[in-house]
Amino acid sequence: MHVRMLRVPVPPDKIDAFIQIWHNEMLPFAKTQKGWHSARLLVDREAGKTVIIGVWETEADARASGNMSSAHVQSQQDMAAKLLGARPAVEMEYYEVAGDAWQELTAGA
Repeated sequence: MHVRMLRVPVPPDKIDAFIQIWHNEMLPFAKTQKGWHSARLLVDREAGKTVIIGVWETEADARASGNMSSAHVQSQQDMAAKLLGARPAVEMEYYEVAGDAWQELTAGA
Protein backbone atom coordinates (compact mmCIF):
# COMPACT_ATOMS: atom_id res chain seq x y z
CA MET A 1 0.00 0.00 0.00
CA HIS A 2 1.06 3.57 -0.69
CA VAL A 3 -0.17 6.93 0.53
CA ARG A 4 -0.61 10.22 -1.24
CA MET A 5 -0.80 12.96 1.38
CA LEU A 6 -2.07 16.42 0.52
CA ARG A 7 -1.89 19.50 2.71
CA VAL A 8 -4.61 21.95 1.71
CA PRO A 9 -5.04 25.34 3.40
CA VAL A 10 -8.70 26.17 4.03
CA PRO A 11 -9.86 29.29 5.87
CA PRO A 12 -11.29 28.35 9.29
CA ASP A 13 -14.72 29.74 8.38
CA LYS A 14 -14.87 27.38 5.37
CA ILE A 15 -13.71 24.14 7.01
CA ASP A 16 -17.24 22.74 7.49
CA ALA A 17 -18.15 23.45 3.88
CA PHE A 18 -14.86 21.88 2.73
CA ILE A 19 -15.66 18.75 4.76
CA GLN A 20 -19.02 18.51 2.98
CA ILE A 21 -17.43 18.94 -0.46
CA TRP A 22 -14.86 16.29 0.42
CA HIS A 23 -17.56 13.80 1.50
CA ASN A 24 -20.07 14.56 -1.25
CA GLU A 25 -17.88 15.29 -4.29
CA MET A 26 -14.17 14.63 -3.84
CA LEU A 27 -14.36 11.25 -2.10
CA PRO A 28 -16.86 9.65 -4.50
CA PHE A 29 -14.69 10.80 -7.41
CA ALA A 30 -11.50 9.47 -5.77
CA LYS A 31 -13.14 6.07 -5.29
CA THR A 32 -13.38 5.68 -9.08
CA GLN A 33 -9.61 5.97 -9.55
CA LYS A 34 -7.48 2.92 -10.33
CA GLY A 35 -5.98 1.37 -7.21
CA TRP A 36 -7.90 3.51 -4.70
CA HIS A 37 -8.17 1.79 -1.32
CA SER A 38 -9.29 4.32 1.31
CA ALA A 39 -8.97 7.94 2.45
CA ARG A 40 -8.96 10.13 5.54
CA LEU A 41 -9.59 13.85 5.93
CA LEU A 42 -7.89 15.52 8.89
CA VAL A 43 -8.67 19.11 9.88
CA ASP A 44 -7.27 21.74 12.20
CA ARG A 45 -10.23 24.09 12.43
CA GLU A 46 -8.42 26.87 14.29
CA ALA A 47 -5.36 26.99 12.01
CA GLY A 48 -7.29 26.46 8.77
CA LYS A 49 -5.32 23.40 7.75
CA THR A 50 -6.43 20.13 6.23
CA VAL A 51 -4.59 16.95 5.39
CA ILE A 52 -6.05 14.44 2.97
CA ILE A 53 -4.55 10.97 3.14
CA GLY A 54 -5.40 8.68 0.24
CA VAL A 55 -4.34 5.04 0.36
CA TRP A 56 -3.59 3.30 -2.93
CA GLU A 57 -2.76 -0.28 -3.86
CA THR A 58 0.53 0.59 -5.59
CA GLU A 59 2.98 3.47 -5.71
CA ALA A 60 2.24 3.84 -9.42
CA ASP A 61 -1.48 4.25 -8.68
CA ALA A 62 -0.79 6.84 -5.96
CA ARG A 63 1.52 8.83 -8.20
CA ALA A 64 -0.80 8.62 -11.20
CA SER A 65 -3.69 9.91 -9.08
CA GLY A 66 -1.54 12.83 -7.89
CA ASN A 67 -0.19 13.98 -11.23
CA MET A 68 -1.02 17.70 -11.14
CA SER A 69 -1.94 17.68 -14.82
CA SER A 70 -4.16 14.59 -14.53
CA ALA A 71 -7.91 14.86 -14.97
CA HIS A 72 -8.34 13.49 -11.42
CA VAL A 73 -6.31 16.28 -9.79
CA GLN A 74 -7.73 18.98 -12.05
CA SER A 75 -11.25 17.89 -11.14
CA GLN A 76 -10.44 17.85 -7.41
CA GLN A 77 -8.88 21.32 -7.70
CA ASP A 78 -12.00 22.61 -9.47
CA MET A 79 -14.20 21.21 -6.68
CA ALA A 80 -12.14 23.02 -4.04
CA ALA A 81 -12.06 26.22 -6.09
CA LYS A 82 -15.87 26.42 -6.02
CA LEU A 83 -15.65 26.92 -2.26
CA LEU A 84 -12.35 28.76 -1.92
CA GLY A 85 -12.69 31.12 -4.87
CA ALA A 86 -9.46 29.83 -6.45
CA ARG A 87 -7.55 26.58 -6.72
CA PRO A 88 -5.75 25.94 -3.45
CA ALA A 89 -1.99 25.73 -3.13
CA VAL A 90 -1.52 22.03 -2.44
CA GLU A 91 1.52 20.32 -0.94
CA MET A 92 1.68 16.68 -2.02
CA GLU A 93 3.84 13.89 -0.59
CA TYR A 94 4.05 10.14 -1.13
CA TYR A 95 4.80 7.38 1.37
CA GLU A 96 4.87 3.61 1.52
CA VAL A 97 2.64 2.14 4.25
CA ALA A 98 5.02 0.17 6.47
CA GLY A 99 2.47 -0.67 9.16
CA ASP A 100 -1.30 -0.50 9.59
CA ALA A 101 -2.77 -1.14 13.05
CA TRP A 102 -6.34 -0.98 11.72
CA GLN A 103 -5.63 -3.66 9.12
CA GLU A 104 -3.91 -5.79 11.77
CA LEU A 105 -6.85 -5.31 14.13
CA THR A 106 -9.53 -6.21 11.58
CA ALA A 107 -7.52 -9.14 10.18
CA GLY A 108 -7.55 -10.76 13.62
CA ALA A 109 -11.31 -10.30 14.09
